[in-house]
Amino acid sequence: MGRYKPTFTDQELMNHLRKNPGTSATKMAERFNVSRQAMHYRLARMRKKGYLTLIIGAGRRPSKFYLTKNQPWRKKIHDKF
Repeated sequence: MGRYKPTFTDQELMNHLRKNPGTSATKMAERFNVSRQAMHYRLARMRKKGYLTLIIGAGRRPSKFYLTKNQPWRKKIHDKF
């Protein structure tokens, strides 16, 4: 086993979520052809950075991911001016 090697960029994942808000991690894993564990790793990292929000599912209802409206890179750009 080696290090985690992404097969897609964060920007591609954000573009997919912009077009399909409320997508589950399983559906995104199928879309990007990676395992669910790899997708959960990427989503957890992006949530810590502040790019995603999560609505937790219960029972058979899966969790849904959305882009945040106030993303960190927007705050940095506007604070400089």
